[in-house]
Amino acid sequence: RRRSGHERQRISSAVTSPSPRALRDVVVTSLAATTSIAGDVDATWKALLAGESGIGTIDGGFVDEFDLPVRIGGTLKVSPDEGLSRVELRRMSFVERLALTLGRTVWQNAGSPEVDQDRLGVVIGTSLGGGESLIDAVDKLRAGGYRKVSPFAVQMIMPNGPSATVGLELGARA
Repeated sequence: RRRSGHERQRISSAVTSPSPRALRDVVVTSLAATTSIAGDVDATWKALLAGESGIGTIDGGFVDEFDLPVRIGGTLKVSPDEGLSRVELRRMSFVERLALTLGRTVWQNAGSPEVDQDRLGVVIGTSLGGGESLIDAVDKLRAGGYRKVSPFAVQMIMPNGPSATVGLELGARA
């Protein structure tokens, strides 16, 4: 059945336009960031307005280890590992540690609100999850067999790992 122009527009509007009520139900109460420019939102914003760049020469670390031909890029000014326990560092991929650190900051900046955990959800966009954890698990599997692979390898690799990590921390059940 072919739809009339009016029907197509109505369907399109229903799909792309949130209702006025839905727009009132979302409130941003806090932000957090760690970037190649600065370690927090305010300092990053001020540096951006001043025309600063977080891109520069990268030396040491993984650049030397892998003999990378490119030596420019942006690295975080503040490590997400500061303030995490030894156990958290061992059991989480870099992206999960970053999400947890920023998630804690956001929650604290929002005043650690009392919320209905059944209505609390966490959404964090990632493309892969812990890519470095995948490479590490494969290397350990090849070098020493399955017993050398961390039992947390799948959790560290999965794309929803950052959201799951923050959601578990906050007790989100939505």
